[in-house]
Amino acid sequence: MFKWKQIGITVIICQSVILMSAYFFERSVGIETFINGNFYIGLILLMAGLFIMVSKNGFFDVITNGIRHIFFRRQMEDDPEGFRSFSALMNFSSDWLIGTGGILLGISIICLIFVL
Repeated sequence: MFKWKQIGITVIICQSVILMSAYFFERSVGIETFINGNFYIGLILLMAGLFIMVSKNGFFDVITNGIRHIFFRRQMEDDPEGFRSFSALMNFSSDWLIGTGGILLGISIICLIFVL
């Protein structure tokens, strides 16, 4: 329930930012400007959420450990605890980013269908 409430509030905030920026920069709010704003912001949020999801699942841990082993071998020998993995640094959920980005892209596709 809390996740959907957070996604809904984020979608409303994004819609208001899109409308205000369209009016501020172009002095008019057209459906094409609204569709483009939804698409750009939705795509950025969706890509950021997918990057966080892939990072949390440990995809970049092998690359990070290989680079640390090559370049920081002496520091790794001196440090008994070792370095934290890249996936351990990501301690927040990407669900609201993916949900908000998907909803904004869905709104832009629905509006695009009505324009055509």
